[in-house]
Amino acid sequence: MTVDWDEQAVLYAKENCEGSSRSGLAEEMRYYGFNNAQIEKALKEVGY
Repeated sequence: MTVDWDEQAVLYAKENCEGSSRSGLAEEMRYYGFNNAQIEKALKEVGY
């Protein structure tokens, strides 16, 4: 099974951005193992 972690990061950000600050969401994503490049791409995708 292959996981597209970039896509997962975007999906996570879309599901959890409501009511979260940019830095709060980034910290949460870091906690769950996403790397900085994935986090930045996902945050950009959701408009942060």
